[in-house]
Amino acid sequence: MNRKFLGFTLLELLIVIAIIALLASLLLPSLAKAKKRADAIACSGNLRQLHAAEFMYINDYNGCAMERLYGPSNQWAWYDTWASPFRTGGYVPVPKGGSFVTGTMLDCRGVNDNPEANRAFEGSADNHTHWTNYAYNYGVCRIKKVDKIKSPAKRVLFADANHYYIEYWDYNTKIYPAHDGAPNEVFVDGHVGRDKRFTYGCSLNEFRSWLEVNGAFD
Repeated sequence: MNRKFLGFTLLELLIVIAIIALLASLLLPSLAKAKKRADAIACSGNLRQLHAAEFMYINDYNGCAMERLYGPSNQWAWYDTWASPFRTGGYVPVPKGGSFVTGTMLDCRGVNDNPEANRAFEGSADNHTHWTNYAYNYGVCRIKKVDKIKSPAKRVLFADANHYYIEYWDYNTKIYPAHDGAPNEVFVDGHVGRDKRFTYGCSLNEFRSWLEVNGAFD
């Protein structure tokens, strides 16, 4: 007896299921690619917001860039809700209902190893109230006055990373190869670019000029 299910014979139903499975197998890679592209676009938007926030801070602090650490013992990072005026001053919004960065302008969805807020920090108890997937170029705050920066279109301000700051000697291990190995970076002049040449652990000399303090400023 040829039974029917929802108006289909068993053979017809199996054929329909096979066609659906085939179409799904064809569509899933495209959907995954589209998601990665959407994540990269969202990340670019986050970096533009961070750039805007930094320059609002700079305008309010007589042309000086924000520090990477604040507080009585320099224990609060630039993204924290305690002693950091970059956060307490409203330049970076505090997430509602918790101290995690997921879904905020501090969250790059292309960085897979986003630490949680209670992660041990640099060998000691973690004093940080948030975490971020974006590293701040420490060289910028070391020079203080941003208008002294030479070639602002070549100087990284923030980048996709697995740490909260970068320096010229460690950017090749702290910048994260997000977005299929081409991390996003926002530069001092405000443009966002994908670093398609980046290789995790690459030679320092290859990208040093983008971040190095010596020779980068007047």
